[in-house]
Amino acid sequence: MGRAIDKLRLSRVFGLSAWASAVAFGVIRLLGRALPWDRWLEVNEFLDTVLDHGGKLERRGTRVVVEQELRQAGGRLRAELRPETSDLPTWVQIASLEEYGVVVDVLGSHGRASVRTLVDAGANIGLATLFFAQAFPDSRILALEPDVDNHRLLVHNLRGLSDRVECLQAAFWPEDELLQMDPAPFRGGREWARTVRRQTSTAPSARGPVAVVTPAGADARLGGDGIDLLKMDIEGAEAEFFADAERRHALLSRVDAIALEVHPERIEPVRVVEALDEAGFLVFPGREILVGVRRSSRAGTW
Repeated sequence: MGRAIDKLRLSRVFGLSAWASAVAFGVIRLLGRALPWDRWLEVNEFLDTVLDHGGKLERRGTRVVVEQELRQAGGRLRAELRPETSDLPTWVQIASLEEYGVVVDVLGSHGRASVRTLVDAGANIGLATLFFAQAFPDSRILALEPDVDNHRLLVHNLRGLSDRVECLQAAFWPEDELLQMDPAPFRGGREWARTVRRQTSTAPSARGPVAVVTPAGADARLGGDGIDLLKMDIEGAEAEFFADAERRHALLSRVDAIALEVHPERIEPVRVVEALDEAGFLVFPGREILVGVRRSSRAGTW
């Protein structure tokens, strides 16, 4: 009963109506009824993980500030989230399940515990960027996010790291060409699944053109000595790189390690694994990502 009370106390940050819904949610669960409320299942999991990790919640305007311990990366993660969005399950994945912890483990076991340059392609609201900034305190990071609303919160969440993190509203793409946000929903069309596509006409889209950062451009922004770690979660656009041998080489030749979420709607995961193997990477599976570590780094054998 004490845990239920703790969750009700935390749920107040979402507003009075949300608190009342949480009460109803709890009553229905106690009665053993079916729960069609996907959102409240999501909120319930979020509150559980915050409590399990000694977290704190507070309301700040239209957003919620959340802070909790990181077990693998160390320290605490703090960010602002938008209620009623995919920000809550994103927090569960990155801060609670620490799905990028496998990257830290793999790099550490292969003598790469120190990361100097890092690209977060598909940075969303910055939670993975914050995780990596904590795990690799000496790194310089380029965070790329094409969606205007996500990017706005990304910049806000990373404002305390402006000396080491550059945030750009841009898509990670193999060539500099005209792009636009794709109006067709991908994987439900939520905030964590924003996609881009080539501009299909000379008329600009309603949200304007999307800037592009290529692998060469990202490398140059970080000093031109190569990318130690590329985190790549770009909602299927990875197919633009991995389906073409020349583009694949232009990407992987600059990278020593990669953490990649593959979207099978756009490219078969086995093709990506084979491409990484051919390029000289050892490949390790994570929960939803593949981790590739180059057998011999650009600086010599590890």
